[in-house]
Order: sequence, then structure tokens, then C-alpha cells
Amino acid sequence: MSNTWKITNTSETPIKLSIALGGANNPGRILNPGEMILSINKLTGPLDKQRRSGFVSIDENFDNSELNLPLGVVMKDIESALKDIENYSEK
Repeated sequence: MSNTWKITNTSETPIKLSIALGGANNPGRILNPGEMILSINKLTGPLDKQRRSGFVSIDENFDNSELNLPLGVVMKDIESALKDIENYSEK
């Protein structure tokens, strides 16, 4: 069972939400259309509201064990995030 959620903005406008990163660390983020962010598997009030409104999708079974993408960082999509990590690793 995974403890990482992949949250994606499925709306056509930017949305505001807060994500859980552990403890009392629930930073606010703005996701543009198509962007995603990873968080721990904990629902915050603003995230729950966006999900119920149909503005975000949450992949509650996202496996980040091989990718090791950072939590709390807004990314365009998985492919571009992996490319950015590879480019950073080469430096």
C-alpha cells in the first residue's frame, strides 16, 4: 500500500489547495491546468473541497518508490519531472 498521492488539476483554470506533507506541514499551492503535485495520503480541507467540486483527481495508489519524485513540488507531468531530475543529476 502506497502512502503517496498524486494530485492533478483536471479543470481548465488554476486552482488553490493545500496538501499534507507530514505533521502540521500543510502548505498551500496553486496548480495550473494539467499540473500535478505529490503529497502524503492525508486529506486537507481545501483539497477535499477541490476534489468534491471535480477540479482535481487524486491517484491514491501512486507508486513513488521507483521514481522518488519530491513531495510538495508542482510538476507539469511525470515525463517532464523525470527529465528534470535526470538533467539535475547530470550536473
